[in-house]
Amino acid sequence: MGERIGNKLAFQLSAIVFVIASLLGALAPNIYLLIIARALMGIGTGGMVAIPFIIYADLYPNPVERAKALTWVTASYGLSVILGPVIGGIIVDSFGWRWTFGINVPIGLLAIMLLQHFYLEQTPKKQKQPIDGYGISTLVIWLAMILFVTQTTLSIWSLLACLLVILGLGFLFWWIEGRSDNPIIPHVILENKFYMGKNLIMILFYGLFTAYSVYAPMWAQSILGKSATIGGSTMMLCSVALIIATQVVSRLMKFITFQRITALAAVNFLLAGILLSLLPMNVQLGLIIVGGIFIGIGQGLGMSPLQVAVQNDVDKKQINIATTFSLLARTLGQTLFVSIFGTMYVQQIRSGIKHNPKISMNLINQLGTPAVKEVPQSLLHQMRVIAFGGIQHIFMVATIGCLLALFINQFVWKKEIK
Repeated sequence: MGERIGNKLAFQLSAIVFVIASLLGALAPNIYLLIIARALMGIGTGGMVAIPFIIYADLYPNPVERAKALTWVTASYGLSVILGPVIGGIIVDSFGWRWTFGINVPIGLLAIMLLQHFYLEQTPKKQKQPIDGYGISTLVIWLAMILFVTQTTLSIWSLLACLLVILGLGFLFWWIEGRSDNPIIPHVILENKFYMGKNLIMILFYGLFTAYSVYAPMWAQSILGKSATIGGSTMMLCSVALIIATQVVSRLMKFITFQRITALAAVNFLLAGILLSLLPMNVQLGLIIVGGIFIGIGQGLGMSPLQVAVQNDVDKKQINIATTFSLLARTLGQTLFVSIFGTMYVQQIRSGIKHNPKISMNLINQLGTPAVKEVPQSLLHQMRVIAFGGIQHIFMVATIGCLLALFINQFVWKKEIK
């Protein structure tokens, strides 16, 4: 849509869908309509997340200047991680859950008006090529199948059948895109090893970030017995470090290349992963938070240069597609990591339960909740040992991913950016 009607109007239409969906969510009389509203919010969010990065490329043709601008975008994301849960909690406690949706309406309308007033876009050239309807439909079905398989418990035969369908849809999508006059994802994008390599680095970075954001609070609550508030605070200094690092990286760009900045980010992720993998079960909470600080630094240093670099690896006419595909890949990567880590955790729990017949999955699920007070003290320590084993394995796998990212970084830079 951005290529056909302009990125400005495409963003505004996405925001309108988001605002209407938020209003429907606030007024939803039952869970079914709330789920439908959330789906519509997802459609609006798709445009609202992707289109701005394309607009940044238009506003800042120079890659270094664009990367500096994106540091503020990354910083705003870090700030939202801190303020979002706090403001959300205040809204729920003061006005009720419906206003967590209703608050989006005035904010969305304000965003539409600000873009209308401040962003002057050149009139887009009218495209005569047809929309790649077959490619879009196949891609959506393919991704839906992948998400279904990674988030559903299936028998071995059902799983094999689904994997065959996924494989077939992948080949079908590749075949359609190779014959389309206006492919949604051209082969030249997928065959660009420099572009795809940098996307893989970002996905691997997000792997450890996802592991920390999900399992560090769980470590604090379920293993150390801290409150939910304390558990949630493990992300706070991570976000603060991210904000600071984004401002540091804008100055580093004057002296070192984007490749070296990315390597420095990978080293910070790697240090965090090693620390979190080696910490003992009953460690001081402060050391877990130190791991989060390293992750925040890595995120702040690496994401802005990498986002600019993936746009710089393709022709100017392909920036729209390259940008949206990169965001899609990262979103799917995070989703898959959540599923993979969740499966690892559950398997570790099941393995531990086999050797402890007095411990059940229901008892393990009481860790980190008020119901843990009812668990026999004779079992509590062993339950925490079992749960900690799962968390530790997750951080080990995520750390290996960061080591792989550091290795890949040596080979995916066709031209230096400084």
